[in-house]
Amino acid sequence: MPAGLSEEDLNNLHNAIVAAVISVPETGVKDESMMLNLFPTDMMSYGLGNEISIEITQVPSSCTPLKRAELAAAVGLAVRRLFPKANIGCEALPVNNTATYWSAISKEKQFTEECKEEFHK
Repeated sequence: MPAGLSEEDLNNLHNAIVAAVISVPETGVKDESMMLNLFPTDMMSYGLGNEISIEITQVPSSCTPLKRAELAAAVGLAVRRLFPKANIGCEALPVNNTATYWSAISKEKQFTEECKEEFHK
């Protein structure tokens, strides 16, 4: 994200993204407590604010490729309304059972069978 955005701007962006995700029921997201938005600032001044890349991760398997495309479009368009001149790209990535991922939200260790075998070698 471009540096120098106000707290109000970030709140508006957050709210727009939450509403866009909720608009696709297959995500299972009911409110903002079920998702996390990160807005890292661009450390490079060249082209600042012209390119915005959005990555939606851990999209549940209930979202078919068509629904993931709908989700990416909904979020991308929500961001575009706030940054109309930016070149915006958005991808929605399904849960990947072979990827490594940890979250303080989960209460237990979650390893794939492949990882369990490697871990115990």
